[in-house]
Amino acid sequence: MQDSGKSGFAAGSAALIGLLTCLTLTIFTGDDIAWDSNLYYLVAVPVMALLAYMLGYSFPDRPWRWVFSMAAGQFCSIAFVEDALVLWWLTAGFLLLASVPQLIAAYVGASVAWNRIRPSTRR
Repeated sequence: MQDSGKSGFAAGSAALIGLLTCLTLTIFTGDDIAWDSNLYYLVAVPVMALLAYMLGYSFPDRPWRWVFSMAAGQFCSIAFVEDALVLWWLTAGFLLLASVPQLIAAYVGASVAWNRIRPSTRR
């Protein structure tokens, strides 16, 4: 169902989504880091989960890759914050933990896609 040439597009899109979501939220709220704001959890995480669902549905083979790329894009957003990379390992761990909703959404999207292409065996 997935062309291997398009997986680079999906990974790049996911990383760009994560980066732009965090940068937009940082600019909008004025906080140093996007996840310092409650809007990250109330708005950004559901938006990224919806987009992870869409990527999982469109590219259902190993959907964890799109979530990892999205987390990497979010991680890149701290490059614009002074002294934020000092605790990079803590930030990476937090982002992987905060990406669980996106991971679930991507796997649900992939499951829906795989169920659509399989012939129905129910009678």
